[in-house]
Formats: sequence, C-alpha cells, structure tokens
Amino acid sequence: MTVKLMFVSVALLLVAGCTRAAVLANTTWTLTSFGQPGAETPVLAGSRIILEFESSDEASGSAGCNRYRGRYQIRGSAITFSDIGSTLRACARPGKTIQEEMSRGMGLMWQEEQYLAALRTTGRFELVADSLTIFYSDGKGVLRFTRSAPSR
Repeated sequence: MTVKLMFVSVALLLVAGCTRAAVLANTTWTLTSFGQPGAETPVLAGSRIILEFESSDEASGSAGCNRYRGRYQIRGSAITFSDIGSTLRACARPGKTIQEEMSRGMGLMWQEEQYLAALRTTGRFELVADSLTIFYSDGKGVLRFTRSAPSR
C-alpha cells in the first residue's frame, strides 16, 4: 500500500510539472520591467523584449536588438534556461550612439545584456492570467512579462 501511494504521488508530481510546461508552450510574452523586486526598471521606451516558449523545452525571442534562442525546463514552480545563444549585432535607437546604448541603466545594449544574464540565473516563476513573473539571481531580481501575440 505504501509503495503504491508513493508511486501515485511521484506520478502526480511528474504530471504537474508537465502541465505547467504545457501551459507555457506556444505562448509569447513581452517584458515590461526588470530588476530588484518592488524597484523594477521599466523597459526602455522604443524597445521591445520578447520571450516565446515555442514548445515544451525551446524558447526564443528578441532581447531588444538581438535574437536569442535556448532551452527551458520547468520543475514545479521553478524554471531554468540553458544553452542560450544570441546574434551579435550592435544597435542604437534613433538619435543615440552605440556608446550611449551601452551606458549603464540607460542604453539598449545594457538592457539587453541585463536581460540575457537574468535568463541564465532564473529560479521560481509565477503565472497569473496574462502575467508571467520570473525571479532570478536567487530572488534578488525579477522579470515581469505580459502575454502578447506571437511575433511571427
């Protein structure tokens, strides 16, 4: 009886993990803010950071300038990203130089670097209706997204 109960419990946990991954599969999200919880920085005006969960383990999107691609895994309320690669363009918004765009806290390239670094250190996530929150750096940072239409 105990072995049977333990088997059922493990099976339910596996199904719960698969269900959560399936909920994110084939969805698209737009980043609205990032940084320290409660003191997040809004995404720079004129830029758009997109996260697309293409299948049960592949993700891609736009980091504001460059396209990126990688894998993700969900276990319970934890999400991790791995094998993240991106194109290597340098971008500037109209009226800005590349040097300005690399400026800490103000530039498009700085924002992109912060976003991709955050994806590499993700932990817990919360999904409520059309809002996705992903915590990174052991909960010291947060990525806040809203559901959006696919970019393709």
